[in-house]
Amino acid sequence: DIPAGFDLEPTLKDGSVLPSWLKFNKELREFRGVTTTRDEGSVVISAWCRGRGHREILYAGEFTIEVVRTS
Repeated sequence: DIPAGFDLEPTLKDGSVLPSWLKFNKELREFRGVTTTRDEGSVVISAWCRGRGHREILYAGEFTIEVVRTS
């Protein structure tokens, strides 16, 4: 769970922004995206919780999205 007063901010593992095909809805805490064959492979996401109005940042975790061809 995300603590009250914090927003979830996902980035790539290296801290850069998410790929253009991957969108994150902060209100629903949901990822959506449409890929092409150029996007095949692993995308490692780091999730951070940032306090609203503060500089406090908490690390929430990391996960991998596998983009595979389905035919």
